[in-house]
Amino acid sequence: MQYVLKKQSRRAIPSDGKYVARAAHMQVVTNQMIEEEVQENCTLKRSDVKAVLTELADTLKRHLQAGNIVKLDEIGTLKMEIIAKPVTNRDDFCPQEHIRGVHLHIIPKSRNGKPWLYQGMKYSRLELGKKDATTASE
Repeated sequence: MQYVLKKQSRRAIPSDGKYVARAAHMQVVTNQMIEEEVQENCTLKRSDVKAVLTELADTLKRHLQAGNIVKLDEIGTLKMEIIAKPVTNRDDFCPQEHIRGVHLHIIPKSRNGKPWLYQGMKYSRLELGKKDATTASE
């Protein structure tokens, strides 16, 4: 995985002015690209892979929005967490006012106590010039 060094510029945090590594996202991989790659690696046609991915997306959405934890054997665990403003008195809590959104958490499957997603990962610094680099996702 490639990274760039970015200078922190938020005065409210202790690391203000220091450099931190940020992932350099080099490419966006689309559904079509995944479909073609899977088709090349197994006996399924691209249209079959597309149908499975479409149904998987619909099924994941339904279960995650219902508050379920989804465990996919070869990927890991997915769950939604609510992001909300705290209140002093529980009777003052109003979902429309205090719930700000949700985050999707993906916890990679572990093999031998290590997340398989991270096994074998190597890091290399991407130099984008003498100025502070930013990631493609910013």
